[in-house]
Amino acid sequence: MVSPFALPMGTQPDFLNLEVVAPVRWKDDPNYELYVFLNDVLVKSARLADNGVKQHFTVNLPSEYQKQFNDIRVVIQHDIEEGDCHGVMPSDYVQIMPDSALVVKKESTVSPAKFSDLSRYFLSGFDTYMESSYLDHPEQVLHLMARLASDFPLVIDHSRLHFVSSSEVVNPDGPFVAVGHFPMGESIEAPVRFDKGHVKIQTPKGQTYFDLSNLTKVTVAEIVKAPSAFGMWITPADNAELPVTNRLDLAEDNVAFIDSQGVIKTMNSAEPSLAQVYYPDVEDWFDVLGKYKFWLMVALWFLLTMVVVYLYRMSRSNKIAREADDSFYQSEEEKMRASAAADMGDSLDHLDEHR
Repeated sequence: MVSPFALPMGTQPDFLNLEVVAPVRWKDDPNYELYVFLNDVLVKSARLADNGVKQHFTVNLPSEYQKQFNDIRVVIQHDIEEGDCHGVMPSDYVQIMPDSALVVKKESTVSPAKFSDLSRYFLSGFDTYMESSYLDHPEQVLHLMARLASDFPLVIDHSRLHFVSSSEVVNPDGPFVAVGHFPMGESIEAPVRFDKGHVKIQTPKGQTYFDLSNLTKVTVAEIVKAPSAFGMWITPADNAELPVTNRLDLAEDNVAFIDSQGVIKTMNSAEPSLAQVYYPDVEDWFDVLGKYKFWLMVALWFLLTMVVVYLYRMSRSNKIAREADDSFYQSEEEKMRASAAADMGDSLDHLDEHR
């Protein structure tokens, strides 16, 4: 398990230099195979040589599979061959050498897109804003904050802890954690906004997963963006004083819904094809278009019909005008030909008389 506090500040795992010594195998013995897992995702598999010499493997650790605490697991095994009154059991020794090393790189995530990114983003420090009412009733958020501190993890700096009124608008100027029912300023970009009234989480087809306004026992944690920094906005449930029994596994996505059993659902607001936030009390242009969709379709069909009729009439008028022009030009051409023929006849008669 690689803790974020074990790495140099501003870095993240890049790849693993793995040095392995496997036992010498006989010709007919099964080969050893190497498997490397990053947070239960297989990122490397290879067959080990059977000569007993130290072997080197470079194992890339993709950023998309990384979390706050990265579990790197190395498994080496071979098949058990049985039959013909003999069996080859996995009883040999395999050594991962001490000169194996984890190589880090500079942190590449500038804008945290998921909770694991935000955890690394907070390593350089952050401000904590808490609703002042929790001073009189600390039990309302004590268990929740203890879980976040240990599982996320959040290392709260007491010198940067601010208690503000629930009616005060929080305007942070750096990385921050806000805990309470604060009104969000217009400058705050948040996936879920409780200042817009009812909040529903829906499928793209409009089916409701759940109505947050009716689920008062659900805590919402989300990644929000202030004008100059990112932060975590936590809206505690009404029963947040109940202990959270399970570990808070906040790694993927940017919105989490938490109850006393732990994280019940996460959502990526950047993927509206999976889940969407809907505010029934707020109408935007899409809601208006959806409400009057039938009449808009009728009006659009009428306009389209009028355009087709107009184009047809214009084409008919142009065709009649072209036919009139063609007949006029044809008659004029015939007149010119007749006039030219008459003039030529007069010229020939005059020439005969001259002779």
